[in-house]
Amino acid sequence: SSGINAEYGDLNQGDIKRTFTMPDGDGKCDREVAAESWNFHKQRNSSYFVENFMGQYKSKVTCLECSKVSITFDPYMYLSLPLSKGKTPVEYFFLSCTTAGVKRCKVYANLPVSSQLLLKSISQELEISGDKLAMYTISKTLLLNLYTPDYTVTAGDLNDGQLIIQENRHSVEGSVALRVLFSVSHPLPQNNCASCNQTGDLKRCLRCKKVSYCNHDCQKKHFKIHKLECKATPQLVGLPLVIFVKRRDFKLEKLTSLITSTNTNLSFIQQH
Repeated sequence: SSGINAEYGDLNQGDIKRTFTMPDGDGKCDREVAAESWNFHKQRNSSYFVENFMGQYKSKVTCLECSKVSITFDPYMYLSLPLSKGKTPVEYFFLSCTTAGVKRCKVYANLPVSSQLLLKSISQELEISGDKLAMYTISKTLLLNLYTPDYTVTAGDLNDGQLIIQENRHSVEGSVALRVLFSVSHPLPQNNCASCNQTGDLKRCLRCKKVSYCNHDCQKKHFKIHKLECKATPQLVGLPLVIFVKRRDFKLEKLTSLITSTNTNLSFIQQH
């Protein structure tokens, strides 16, 4: 900019000593006032830079006492504009109330962002009503944050844990959020024999507890395949989930049913 200023001074052919008062709108149309102001400015500043690199600001001031409106057009060469930040990819895990398992998804947002606006963007991506979605973050055995509509979500919140979007069968509004603490010491039982795929009274592998068999013969046949992954894997204990319950459903049988229905999603989240 210093180089441009130097060139601007050397090439200026106007009378810089001449003084004048910038014209005021005073009831005139903006185009007329702007042209008059520009002509006055060129009498003191006339060069290639003026013709190609300068413009005019429109300023409007209203007197608080007499309500007179003053409109002026001021010359400028430099214009500072804020640079918009690119949207940040936000990864989340979607828990559906109608299908088993968890879906890994991604949405783009300008962080920091209000949780209400972020949830609105996610609901549009999922094509699900936003009043049936709840948003929270978990980290290993901790439920870090259950986001309220007025909360501002930052990059730090998302870096601290996994963002969970949970679909509910009814509206979250007017419901009570229960933080449920699951204690899981081993994987969930399998319903089919790992060797013959039959169902019935199955026995689990005593070492890894990941697969089940009809009898010892099925286990022996399948061992060549299973031995590659037969390891005792430590499980997360105390993984939290959130259940939204209407006040009228505060009964032991209803709560037990709601908690049990989350088991299909529980094993998947443990893997992440």
